[in-house]
Amino acid sequence: MAMSRSERRVRNDVQEAALGKPVLGRDLGLALKKRKRPKKGRPTAARLLEINRVILDAAARCFLDNGYSDASIDAVVAAARVSKVTLYSRYPNKETLFRAVVEDRLSAWSAESSKQDWMAGDTLEQRLRYYVTVVATWATKPEVRAFDRLLSTAPLRISQELHKRRYDSAFSFLAAEIETLTRAEGKPARNPSRVAFDLIALLAGWFRIETTMREITVEDAVAYGQHAVDILMGARAEW
Repeated sequence: MAMSRSERRVRNDVQEAALGKPVLGRDLGLALKKRKRPKKGRPTAARLLEINRVILDAAARCFLDNGYSDASIDAVVAAARVSKVTLYSRYPNKETLFRAVVEDRLSAWSAESSKQDWMAGDTLEQRLRYYVTVVATWATKPEVRAFDRLLSTAPLRISQELHKRRYDSAFSFLAAEIETLTRAEGKPARNPSRVAFDLIALLAGWFRIETTMREITVEDAVAYGQHAVDILMGARAEW
């Protein structure tokens, strides 16, 4: 079917506009409308992960710099250079974002600290001494200390739940190790969970008391951790 004169004019104007040539006359607006804009594709999985990483890193900085109460979603959005829609589609409120930040750091620390698990040894005592060395080393790292202080700024309910999640993970891991290794040594512990609790309580209690009075070094923490294992192994018959 032959094109009309006006249709040919629009076609020519569209072609000239696409080539960057000036288009004059009343058909300019129509010509520009006819130009097809490339559609944006959906973000790739890698890009979505990258965006989430940027949000969590920006949120961590905001929370650490300002504490829970004074950190704002607006500040996180500005620091991450994302829209509120992008952030809220992942984290609907500040509490959800805060929990995600803490969980993200706990997972990262766990993954990093486990890289040398091949050094843990085979016997119960070797494993316990390795465990307290790892805990003592990480407990004195500046980032871990900063997050400990950050948790104290959160509402009590949130702080307690996140501390419980952190300690429950440690208790479960250590109790399983104690149960498996004491059974392998022919002297199964009657209550592995209690033994795990006692060791962690010794470490946490010492750390809390000492840090209120002075700056402690990793050497201090490791030395006390070894002392705690001495106490526990000395009471092995009571397990």
